[in-house]
Amino acid sequence: MSRINFGARHDYESLANFKVLQNVFIKNRIDKPIPVDRLVRCKMQDNLEFLQWIKKFWDMHYTGEDPARRMSVAPRGATRAPAVSNEMLNQLTAEIDEMKVSVDSLERERDFYFGKLRDVEVIVQERLAEILRPTEDGEELVDPNYASESDLLKQIQSVLYHTEEGFELPDAAETEDPAPLDETEIF
Repeated sequence: MSRINFGARHDYESLANFKVLQNVFIKNRIDKPIPVDRLVRCKMQDNLEFLQWIKKFWDMHYTGEDPARRMSVAPRGATRAPAVSNEMLNQLTAEIDEMKVSVDSLERERDFYFGKLRDVEVIVQERLAEILRPTEDGEELVDPNYASESDLLKQIQSVLYHTEEGFELPDAAETEDPAPLDETEIF
């Protein structure tokens, strides 16, 4: 900055200032040719275009930090992330492990009760197949001896197949072959 003549009134003084600017651009690897001969003539359009380019370059590269402060501090490495205490890390890891165990337990319980409901469904379907006799016209005829049992089985089926609003039925592939369950396990 000491080589810049801030009070330049003549063309040769402005020319020296632009040469300093060119050298700074070259030193910082900025590949923008400076049209010194056009800028020295003080034509408004040429100077305006160059100032617009400098403004655009500044907006693209200015990080907002204070250059005087940056120069006074010795170069330093990358900033480190704030250290998390080992105690906090161990606590969070323990919580995660606890939650994983809880999720595993809940999944096993869900599968257990799903298996039970599936078994009840199969038993009801088999018994209804025994009680109901298909007729020639496609309707099913109920054996009069088992009319009350048929009604009960149909009520059980309606409870098993009832879904709540917003509930989505799982795919058939998921429900056909559930994981083997340990029926002796009680929660």
